[in-house]
Amino acid sequence: MGRVLLWAMEPPIRKKFRSPRSFLPQEDERTPEELLSAFEESQRVFVALIPRCEGLDFSKVRPRYPASKFIKMNFWDALTLIAAHERRHLWQARRAIESAAALRRSSAASIE
Repeated sequence: MGRVLLWAMEPPIRKKFRSPRSFLPQEDERTPEELLSAFEESQRVFVALIPRCEGLDFSKVRPRYPASKFIKMNFWDALTLIAAHERRHLWQARRAIESAAALRRSSAASIE
């Protein structure tokens, strides 16, 4: 099941699906700069945890998938899913920035 989730999560997005309610973003008053800083810090924390995994048999460790108790995957699948999920967010952010820039160009061209 982990590999199917990985395929669905990896950008570019092939199929849209709804996030579980527990994963939906809450209202956030932070600026884009603050959000980027928080994202970068979460990445630093994640990377700092990697050495603690030394010696684990990634095929035998079975973390719980937080969205559903029915989804089973091994630790390797979980790590690759997290990485794909982060790439998906970066891809979405890049698309949002490009769309905003195109909208600004379009608005500026229509004013001229």
